[in-house]
Amino acid sequence: MTSKSLGPKELADHASAIGYLCIYYAELESILTQLISRMSGLKGEKFDLFVNQIDLLKKLTVARGLAISTKAPSDWYDDLELILVEIQNHIMPKRNRYVHDSWRVTMLDTIVLRRTDKTRIERPQSRQQPVLTTKEYVNTSAADIWALSKDLVAVRDGLLILDDGFHSFQFREAPQLLPQQLRDQLITHRKAPKPRKPKAR
Repeated sequence: MTSKSLGPKELADHASAIGYLCIYYAELESILTQLISRMSGLKGEKFDLFVNQIDLLKKLTVARGLAISTKAPSDWYDDLELILVEIQNHIMPKRNRYVHDSWRVTMLDTIVLRRTDKTRIERPQSRQQPVLTTKEYVNTSAADIWALSKDLVAVRDGLLILDDGFHSFQFREAPQLLPQQLRDQLITHRKAPKPRKPKAR
């Protein structure tokens, strides 16, 4: 099937990247829901009736609580916490901005701006009048979005490993843990300083 573009050609790569990001994000939530089902001992239609009303952020809290309630091994819980923090602090905020912000092409093919509609009042210096801003523009490449998808896929795969690990734990076997390389990556993200806020306009 021939791919079709409904917008400017400069946005084609961004649109493709955002599409895959949404697909991977849905997979991630599905795996987390599966783990919640396993830890809670609930499944089927009755479980779906409850879990379908819970957004991803609340599922993170539920997963943490169930991991403690089931007395999961501490090393497995530590790995789960790394995954959940990565989802909450890195994956979700960026994904939300890429999906919900507006996109603007410019006169330069290599520059595409992402616009966040956000009201903010700042006082740049003392004794100066407050400054009102309602929009923020950030130069964002398709590569930036693909990079987030790469991080998301790594977290998704890590969550699958932990889901299998909890299944092993239920049968009194040693649970599978995260690969050291992924664990190091998550720890690095957790310790990284927060990026500076973009200039508002």
